[in-house]
This record gives sequence, structure tokens and C-alpha cells, in this order.
Amino acid sequence: MITNKNNLPQNWFKFLVIILVTMLLTQINLPFLNDIRLIPDYFIALIISAIIVGFKNINIFIVFVLGILIDMFIGELIGQYAITFLIIYISNYVLNKFFVFTSPSQVIFLYFILLEIGFLVMSVTSISYLLQNNDIYIIFYKNIMTIPLCFVYKFIFEKISN
Repeated sequence: MITNKNNLPQNWFKFLVIILVTMLLTQINLPFLNDIRLIPDYFIALIISAIIVGFKNINIFIVFVLGILIDMFIGELIGQYAITFLIIYISNYVLNKFFVFTSPSQVIFLYFILLEIGFLVMSVTSISYLLQNNDIYIIFYKNIMTIPLCFVYKFIFEKISN
């Protein structure tokens, strides 16, 4: 038991490092993309993976505070990531109440559903403020680029948890 109590701050420190590296990645433009709207949404991939893996029993308060912090550091609209993370968290809770996701294909489907919910909320909140041009092709390309990031974060969280 003593090792679990000593491991707890170390795992949260690793989670903080992952968030800081993710913030750095959002500021770096990928060399093969000339449009800033096509950069994958690292934070949606991060929070979806953390929620599905159940990293350190993330609760709704932590999700909200994380969303507000991300909004303060890189967000264009304060509260946009916070409301997106809350809706993703609640959607995951509701989906897990009604369905059982046991096989890998079902978990992949869960990732895809939560990712689409996240992009939908981000699009709806940014339309009224004209923050970005939400063309269907841009959302499609962001999906293609963000889905692999979900599994990279999933792998990282599983390695940290073990």
C-alpha cells in the first residue's frame, strides 16, 4: 500500500508532463500542412483517451478544471474546451450505462463516437463567434489526423498506469 500512495503524485506529475507536451505540440505547425485549421485536436484526443482508459479515476471536476486551464493557455474562447470536455465525459458516462464496450472494435467505435461529439461541440461553439471556418472537409481531415492520436495517448496512459 505504501508504494501506491507514493506512486500517486508521480502518476499525476506524469499526467501534467503529458499535458505540457501536448500544449507544446499545439503550438508547432506540422511541416506538411499549410492550413492551421487542419492541425489535429490534441486535447480532444488526450481527454477522450484519459476518460476511456480511466486514468487515475478522472472525475467531472478534474475534466472541467482541465478544460478551463487549456482554455486559458491556448483557447480562443474561454470555456469552449471546458464545455466540450464535460459533454464528452457525460456522453461516455451515458454510453457506458446503456452499452457494454468489451471488444477492441467496440472500443474503437466508442473512441470514434466521442471524437465526433467533441468535434460537433467545438464546431457549434465556434460558429456563433466566427472563430474558424468549419467546412465538412476540414472536420473530415481533422478526424483522420486525430484518431491515431487517441490511440497514442491510450498507449501512453496504459504504460503509465502499469
